[in-house]
Amino acid sequence: MPGHPGNGRVLDTDWADVETITRWKHKCVSSHGARCENPIKVWPTRPAWLVDAQKHCIVPGFEPVDCATISYTYGSHTQPIMTSNALKEPQELFALATPEFSDLVSPIIRRAMYLIPAIDERYLWVDALCVTHHDPGVASHHLRSLGTIYTNTVVTIIATDGDSGFWIPGVKGIFGP
Repeated sequence: MPGHPGNGRVLDTDWADVETITRWKHKCVSSHGARCENPIKVWPTRPAWLVDAQKHCIVPGFEPVDCATISYTYGSHTQPIMTSNALKEPQELFALATPEFSDLVSPIIRRAMYLIPAIDERYLWVDALCVTHHDPGVASHHLRSLGTIYTNTVVTIIATDGDSGFWIPGVKGIFGP
């Protein structure tokens, strides 16, 4: 790019190329290694719950696995409140892919669940599904841990266009612009 002091790449503004995103993620992990795993030296935090994007269900987060996160706004859409009773059924295999849970899984979360495996990840942490509100103390602890949860993930999808009622647009091979 003329006049640019470093290397640059002109990207198609309507499309995100999954192969490029995956290549960038792998290059970041392989070339930065341990330097980037905990750059601000926060205590590692394991989320209590994760979304398994391959099995479309919620799983306990106590296993030390890599996960991705999504950052988005709720907007005018009311997010359902996850309680311990409501958490049982979404743990069944492929439960989150059923019409029964269409209100629980907003469009942006559903799209993230399809994007995550495409970039070679399996688990997704999303507050609407992974923070339980049955115990105010537990919910408060999870909400205070948001920064460390985001810091300890491999990649964060940042949805800047719209809110939870919108789709993630323009991912080649997955969804249109």
